[in-house]
Formats: sequence, structure tokens, C-alpha cells
Amino acid sequence: MNLRKNQSSLNASEKKAFINAVLELKQKPSRLHPGDSNFGRYDDFVEVHLNAMMPPMMSPPQPGWAHQSVVFAPWHRVLLLEFEKELQAIDPSVTIPYWDWTKDSSPKSSLWSANFLGGTGTGKDGKVTDGPFAGASKKWPIRVKDSPGDPDYLRRQMKADPSAKNLPSASDQSKVLGMTPYDTMPWEDAARAQKPAAWNGFRPHLEVDLHNLVHRWIGGTMVDMTSPNDPVFWLHHCNCDRLWAMWQLQNPKELPYLPSSGAAPGHNLNDIMIYHSPGGVAPWNGDYRLADVLDHRALGIAYDDPSGEVPRFEAKAWESRRSRSKVVAKVLAIVESARLRRALPMFVLAAELPALAGDKVTGSYLNAVALKRIADSKLFKFSKADRTTSKSRAVKEIRAGVASTAPPPPGKTYTCPVDHVDVTAKVQSSCQIYPAGSVFVECPNTHWATYICPGP
Repeated sequence: MNLRKNQSSLNASEKKAFINAVLELKQKPSRLHPGDSNFGRYDDFVEVHLNAMMPPMMSPPQPGWAHQSVVFAPWHRVLLLEFEKELQAIDPSVTIPYWDWTKDSSPKSSLWSANFLGGTGTGKDGKVTDGPFAGASKKWPIRVKDSPGDPDYLRRQMKADPSAKNLPSASDQSKVLGMTPYDTMPWEDAARAQKPAAWNGFRPHLEVDLHNLVHRWIGGTMVDMTSPNDPVFWLHHCNCDRLWAMWQLQNPKELPYLPSSGAAPGHNLNDIMIYHSPGGVAPWNGDYRLADVLDHRALGIAYDDPSGEVPRFEAKAWESRRSRSKVVAKVLAIVESARLRRALPMFVLAAELPALAGDKVTGSYLNAVALKRIADSKLFKFSKADRTTSKSRAVKEIRAGVASTAPPPPGKTYTCPVDHVDVTAKVQSSCQIYPAGSVFVECPNTHWATYICPGP
């Protein structure tokens, strides 16, 4: 699991590792322009982003690959993922940090220090003069540009845009996280530009109210179509991806993505997303189907912010006379794995605790100390009416070391927070996937109790 951290928590070594990997990626050969020393592998990602923004400027205009539409969040998730893979090919310890603009909201924040990303620029065009990406260092030439006459150096003009004097506040962010559903018709923003009432849902406001504002606040290179030329692009979009994950967590009854059909090609649930023109050079191996990237955990990604992930199980409760027990260690590993997946109904957890069977001492210790922490965490969600019954059943089944195969009581429902796999079908060499957001009421064939999401 790749843990993405808040940039403010990185130590000096972690910052240096990230910067060094980014600088080295700039020097690696381009895949899109093989044999051309004027371009590097980093520049390929800038070019992909530029190309994604070009279709709306065609005559007649075409839907973009990534912006001003429903596909904004998943398209950039993949871009981040592939960029992170390239960094890890250089240094396996590196992950993309995120920038929480609601907290680090000043040009004087540590993010902009000379030993990390460098600060705002100087002069009329905002030339960056400090940090590892400063023009004077000659380590960061701008090769992919919006226009051939654009400067060859990184530019920033923080707070210069009158419409972007401040970054999004915690209140702004909370408001957007509370918006549902994911998006609404019409699925392209251009089609609703003159219809304010049509600007509903989480994605339009994530992209316009939060994301766009941050680009304008930084200014310079970050307002170009080639904005990935500024390495802060990755930290910014990493935070946007974290917010999408948070939105899914906070709105478990909402589908994580819409629509399944009716949008432009590459924007529907089961479409392959677009990262290059037909017949063009693919920027990386393989394609990504939209439905396959909705859950960041399934892609091997986790965020260190507990508001974006299920709260970490507190292992301190196990620091006792049995803290060295192999059984306890195994239980901890199982619970931590479940936390990262956020996928098991509480009464199914027992099926993953076979180590407790026959161990009355450890079993009692788990029940007395850990069960309450597990039950009270956000790892398992039940309606208020069902909570007491479910906890009682969980206690009995964890003690027994088995999981019930009975369907839920009449009228009780469970909403899948992530894609669930029907284990019964898996045994038969076929995996039935139930999408995130599916609601089950007295599922047939004991499916209620066989839902176990094994993760990637």
C-alpha cells in the first residue's frame, strides 16, 4: 500500500527523495518522443495534460479528455498513479505528497521553502528564483509549452489574480464534500454554462470552486494548459484525489461515479479513459477502465489523513502481558488490513479471525479490549436501528470464530462502501462484482454474509 502523506509532515529526507526523483525523471528519455533529447519522461506527462485540454478548442468543439466534465476525478487519479509509478522506478520509497490548502494557505508555508518547491516568482512574469526548480539552476527547463514563445523557466505569481486572493477555506471544502450526487446531467460543463441551476453535485464544485481557485492563486505556469510543468501540480491534484476519497467515505450511499451511460466517449462508467489520440503513442502500458479506478485502495493507495481514511486501529490497546503473542500480532494484521479496505460488515470480520478459534484467553482479550474500539470506529457502518443487534451478533460470532451465513433481518439494509466480491462465486472460478453503492436487502443465496472484499 502506497501511503501518501501531507507534505507538511514530510521530514527532510522524504522531501529530498521526492525532489531528487522528480528532477531525475526530467532527465529520463521521453516515451512520446523517443530519441529526441529535447524532451524527457517528465515532459510526457505535461504533454498528456496539454492534449487533454485541446479538444474543446477544436472546430467544432469536442469534449475534453479530463476537464469540465464528469471524468475529472478518475482521469487525474490515473495520471497521478502513473506519475507515481515513474517516481518509484527511480526511488521505491517515494510517494506523491498532498497539499492541504485549507491549512497551508500562505505563500510563506513550508511547501514554498527553498529546500522544497521554492516560492513565488519575481518580475512581471513571475520567474521563480529559488528552490530546486528555479530558472537559474538550469535543472528545470520548460520544454512543453502552451505557445512556442512562452518562457523556458518556471513561473509563479501567488495571489496576483484578483479573483484568487485566498485559497479554499475549511468551510469551503466542507461545503463541497457535503454536495451530492457525484454529478448530474448535463455531464459536460459547457452544456450548462448558462444554466446555474444545473451546477449540482460534488464533482463540478470540486473542480471549479476548489481546484480551479488553487491554480489561479498560484498563477504563472499553473494557469497554463501545461500546468504540470510546475511540480506543485502533483501535490495539488493529490489533494483533489484525497477529497474524492473523503467524499466517498462521507457519502456511502452515493454512487462514487456517474453516469453509466449517456456521456461523451471515455466518460461513462465502463469506458476506457482517453490519454492519447487514436493511433497516437500511448504514454504508458495498458488502458484504464473508469469503473476500475473508483476505489483508491484497490489501486494500492492510502492517505495518512484520518478524515480521508478509516481511523487507524489503535494498537496501544495490545501493549500488555500478551503483546508479544503471535496470535495477537496476526489479529492486528487482519484488523489493519480490513481498515485499509474499509470493506467488511462487522459480523463478517470473524471469518477473518481463525487464529482466535480455540484460544479462549486471546479471544477474551480481543472481546474485552479491542471489540469496542472496532465497533465504535468508522470501519463498520450500520443504521441506528440495526447497530445494537449487529454488535451483539458480532460479539457472539467473534467468540465462535465463525461468520453467520444468514441474511439480514427483514427491512435491514447494508450499503457497500466499495466494490464487493461474492466469495461463493469466486470459489466457482467466477467473481461476481457488486459496485460500490449497491444496497442489499435480504440478499438471496446468503449473499449478505458472503460479501468479503479481499482488496487488490
